[in-house]
Amino acid sequence: MTVRTLGLLAFAPLAAALAAGCGDDAAGPPRSCVGQTCSGIGTCVEEIGYAYCACPPEHHPVGLTCVPDHASVPCDGVTCFDRGWCRIGSDGDPTCECFPGYRLSGGSDLVCLPELVFPDADVGTAVDADGPAEDGAGDAEAADDGAEAETGCVGELGGPCNLVSQCGCDPAEQCRVAVLPAVTEACGMIGDAPVGSLCNMLEDRCVPRAACLPLLGRLACEQVCYLDGDCSSGVGCIHDILTGTAYGLCSPPATPCDPYGAAGTDCPADHACRVTPGLALFTYCAPVGTVDVGGACVSDNCVAGSGCYVLDRGTPTCRRYCNIATPDACGAGIPCQDLLGNGVLGLCP
Repeated sequence: MTVRTLGLLAFAPLAAALAAGCGDDAAGPPRSCVGQTCSGIGTCVEEIGYAYCACPPEHHPVGLTCVPDHASVPCDGVTCFDRGWCRIGSDGDPTCECFPGYRLSGGSDLVCLPELVFPDADVGTAVDADGPAEDGAGDAEAADDGAEAETGCVGELGGPCNLVSQCGCDPAEQCRVAVLPAVTEACGMIGDAPVGSLCNMLEDRCVPRAACLPLLGRLACEQVCYLDGDCSSGVGCIHDILTGTAYGLCSPPATPCDPYGAAGTDCPADHACRVTPGLALFTYCAPVGTVDVGGACVSDNCVAGSGCYVLDRGTPTCRRYCNIATPDACGAGIPCQDLLGNGVLGLCP
């Protein structure tokens, strides 16, 4: 499938979330400030069993160090403790939008920490913010999952089941994405939330072969795929979004189009150019929406030339796209803001 790349998406929310379940990060974030200096410029803070650096302005934490912000893309490298995605506030400084079930830490708005202890309905145990569940039934399920994995079912995130084939689970269960204590596949109750509906990552109720993922400025059930044939008619499988895996996401066919233009620009007359963020920004054509700029939105229901985004921890709102290189792109004396962090496509305030 031909894809037009507009630029890198600095906050890369999915890359951060998936990294939490892979490799060395699987052990979890730091827990102790003992011997830590935060590069000599920050303050190490211990909060609810976690350790992080509260860094000075124009710096952000990486592990237990403080590093300078990227001069032109401030969100570059800001991981939000792998539990949120970075946004550029109205003051031009980066801040974190935490996933549901997480909150900003007391010492830094660039660190997201768990805000509650919640039950794992699938195994009947409690998952504490400081670590995984301890329950014999959970161990038994893990053994069952291991036996199922031996049948050839492979989870791209290291889990016992596969989001696309739905193998590895009992007939009365589905394979879904679990986010605590690490992001991975897990078997759970069959969901009924359709593709495109808003969701909660801590309580994923998406239908089979869909997962609750942070894209387009909101959490929604997105259909996961390997090939175009895994998606419904007229929809293709786009890769390079679920970083480090072979999973793709079903999306309308990527089409070179002008996101700044009116309805019908490079698209059918009743369609508008839309943008899907991932490691790169992909454009595609979709039916034009009716929500004007500034109005509350839930998906691709904004008028042409705009998209649905969450800024400054507010309500999802239709924001007009603009070209960062164009002076007065948003009106006389109103510059286009690089709120998406890619240096090309911006949003009007």
